[in-house]
Amino acid sequence: LTLAYWSQGRWKEAEGLETTEYDICSRVLGEKHPNTLTSMANLASTWKSLCRLKEALHLIRRCVEFQQQILDPDHPYTVSTFSRLRQWEAASRPSNDETTSISE
Repeated sequence: LTLAYWSQGRWKEAEGLETTEYDICSRVLGEKHPNTLTSMANLASTWKSLCRLKEALHLIRRCVEFQQQILDPDHPYTVSTFSRLRQWEAASRPSNDETTSISE
């Protein structure tokens, strides 16, 4: 159902389901379980789509940290999540045009 909400851009509905899933996974499986990490990354992506970048970045950073510990820094999931983190960080920085206009 979450995937259907995602494909329709229904981020608030997706967020509700993902938050519940993440909470249950954390409680039942533990914060560092691979399934919990997947839920964490999905929730972070939804938060980014909801323009909650600060929260999304915080959560995705924790996810990368745990993936590096549990899966391995070179694991495909870790590499993918780390790449997503870098893209989000780059997008959150002001561009050169914005920096120039601010300093002028």
